[in-house]
Amino acid sequence: MRKLVVFLLTIALTAMVNVTMVSASTVEITTEDKIEYLISQGIPEDFLNDKETQDIDDIYASYYGKTVEYLGTETVSLTETADPSDISLLGVIPSDDMMLKITKVNVYDASSTSSSYFRIIETDVYVDYRWYNGKPFFRLTDAVSVNWDSSIFLLKPNSFQSTDYLSSSIGDQTNWIVTNTSSDPEQLNQGGLGYSIKMGSSPNFSTVQKGTAKFTLQPRSNIYSGKTRHTSINVEYVHNQSLFNTLTIAKDGLGVTINLSGMKDSVAKPLTFDYSV
Repeated sequence: MRKLVVFLLTIALTAMVNVTMVSASTVEITTEDKIEYLISQGIPEDFLNDKETQDIDDIYASYYGKTVEYLGTETVSLTETADPSDISLLGVIPSDDMMLKITKVNVYDASSTSSSYFRIIETDVYVDYRWYNGKPFFRLTDAVSVNWDSSIFLLKPNSFQSTDYLSSSIGDQTNWIVTNTSSDPEQLNQGGLGYSIKMGSSPNFSTVQKGTAKFTLQPRSNIYSGKTRHTSINVEYVHNQSLFNTLTIAKDGLGVTINLSGMKDSVAKPLTFDYSV
């Protein structure tokens, strides 16, 4: 009888342990949990607030358990750089109509240091845009190009992802509808890439257009955190203002350029990247 009781108790305890293990393994990590973790790793809340759930999921998966450093976000407004020979000269678009943000994040090998600096495994670049006040009126196809020093960086395979969104408001609630997504840049060169932004069409021009893109640069040789050397990562956004324009993204030397004749607006921003060897 005693052996039977011991046997039954063993079965009961085993079942309790199994239930506990199953419960622990099925605990859901919420978006709020992921945001809290990323903030604890130094990723600013302001940067994450602009992201949708699927973007947060990707950022969390990219940085969980890794040594990362947020290198800052630079914000620029769209300004007029039209050629004087174009059909018409366009004025400056105010920053409260459209904002472009470029963010850099380093991922380090914490086990490899040089003079107390961490070795840079890769650098993630985020390009985020958002139009305001029902702009732009012309919702056609815009384009972005990013160029870097090909002797320092190369693009990590399969790291590019871009998504464009259009807002949909029901009462006080705003939902974001994906209008376009891509996992491949339209043009890729040794030192640059280019991709299109396909605006969402809607009869309601009060809807808001925004989008995000991310890709990863890998050092060609060992480089480390620090500020003894500098290089540039150059970003350009071109906004198409006419149905009669032809927009092309083409290779130019080792980089990529956006070609668009006629009515347009654009902004170009050089980003300083600091490192040491």
